[in-house]
Amino acid sequence: MVKFSGNEVEISTNDKPLTIKLTDSLHLYAPLPSSLANVKGSAYIGVVSKKQGDQPDQAIKVLILPEELRGLNEGSFMLPADKPADSEGRMTNGSASDIAGSDDSRMSNGSVAKQVRHH
Repeated sequence: MVKFSGNEVEISTNDKPLTIKLTDSLHLYAPLPSSLANVKGSAYIGVVSKKQGDQPDQAIKVLILPEELRGLNEGSFMLPADKPADSEGRMTNGSASDIAGSDDSRMSNGSVAKQVRHH
């Protein structure tokens, strides 16, 4: 459990509450429902994926991150076991971009792209 009061944050731990005094302003971010249609070119996004046995990893969540978080944890890393994708989960953060040529979407080295076919 977390409590906020003025410039202090109190976090419940197994032993006793931990109080942290903040010296700078604190910004809290809460997820809101959205859709892939809202992922615009150069948006900063995070993708949570999960291993699928012999198959490629499956994206289970795409986050459109606020611009002020650009660069935060950029790249790809394993998630702790208590996160939504279990111990086999991975988080990949990077910039979205539009690529012409196909209707497929893909993620590579932290970038997601929706390819568009021109006929």
